[in-house]
Amino acid sequence: MPAPEPIVKIAEDVLAGRPRRAKVRTLMGYFNLKRRREAGLYAIRQELTELGISTVPDFETADFDDQVRFVVIGQEGTSQPDEPASASAAYALEVVATGRFRALLTTFDAYERFVSRLVAERLAKVHQHGQNPRRQDRDRFPFFAVIEVDGIEADQVEGWLDEASRLGASESVPVDLPVVTVPEVDSRLREHISDLHEAMRAELSRQVSELRDAMERKVDEVRLEAIRQLAKELNDEEALKVIQEFDQEMRQKLERKDNELKDAFSEISLLSAQVADLEEQLAEQDNYDPGDAYPTMSATVQLFADICKDDPLTVNDSALKSAQKSASQRRREVFKFLLYLREYAIALYGANPSKPRPDDWFSKRGYDYAQGDSESTRNKHGRERIVDVDGKMVQLEEHVTLFENSPNCISVYWLRDDAKKRILVGYVGQHLTTVSW
Repeated sequence: MPAPEPIVKIAEDVLAGRPRRAKVRTLMGYFNLKRRREAGLYAIRQELTELGISTVPDFETADFDDQVRFVVIGQEGTSQPDEPASASAAYALEVVATGRFRALLTTFDAYERFVSRLVAERLAKVHQHGQNPRRQDRDRFPFFAVIEVDGIEADQVEGWLDEASRLGASESVPVDLPVVTVPEVDSRLREHISDLHEAMRAELSRQVSELRDAMERKVDEVRLEAIRQLAKELNDEEALKVIQEFDQEMRQKLERKDNELKDAFSEISLLSAQVADLEEQLAEQDNYDPGDAYPTMSATVQLFADICKDDPLTVNDSALKSAQKSASQRRREVFKFLLYLREYAIALYGANPSKPRPDDWFSKRGYDYAQGDSESTRNKHGRERIVDVDGKMVQLEEHVTLFENSPNCISVYWLRDDAKKRILVGYVGQHLTTVSW
């Protein structure tokens, strides 16, 4: 059972060098204990030990209203931990992860967040102090030797840390460079969900098949019994006629039942598909920053295109091509603006009779909207705004420029297509007035 959240917070503070105290009564209350019972005290002791802390004086012998001081195990006789705060923070991460590994890392998302946090800690040390903490990791993080979560084993985590240390030592690579790729984790999660769906469909098919077989056997038994009874009461000719009529009637009943089973099976399949769709939507929730998960501008725009497949907003192929040429690192901000543009398209072509004005809409969200380019810009770069839309060459006009006057300057151009009630994103890339063609 996971430790109560207040106890976890206390452990994190103590292991980080921050003093924490509590009454014995309060400590036991965290575990829903009102009396000293041997099993309950043992459970508290076990949780504290797994978190790497103990109390002074011992909570098992102190009075209910006495205050106890939480200390790191092995430092009961000192007033502070021996390690500095930064090292204690790393040690806190080790103890929490070691003692509560199964409770914390039950999903791929939790696993990815944990490893990212651990790698960030290691990178910070390398970047700030120029030292490689890998030598201490084998002793300070012994759980690396036994980790195995759905096929991701210890040696793979070790490889991540080696790569992280190598990258962190280079001045050209930022410290917060993501090491664990979320698409990998997401792909494994999707495969796991798909396997569950297949198992569920197979089980439903088996149950329906067994039900159909049982019904057919029951019909055969009824039919045979009826034949026996009729043969006793009627002569052969009359019995044959009645049996044929009865057989026809039973066949019709069986056909109706079979159709009902088919309808039921179709409904089950439909429900299974709906469950799969909901599971997929749940897996696709924005639990991570797209800027970290997708390392290029083109991948970020492709993600946005996948999200907007059924919306009144379309991403043209020209936008994906222009994004491939962009070297900007401001992917998060671009993704955020595209989401606002999607909201604008929904408001513009939705059921609401009040249609938004583009200049008001974007200015309220901190963006400078432009209905078109200046004449000088149009004369110099106008051909770069002509894109192929459904086989026709179209001039793009409306746009917003992000991070103007900076090396990461990005322009997003779109076309308002009232005939098809959609907004078409035609260009996402470097601001055209800064490009030499």
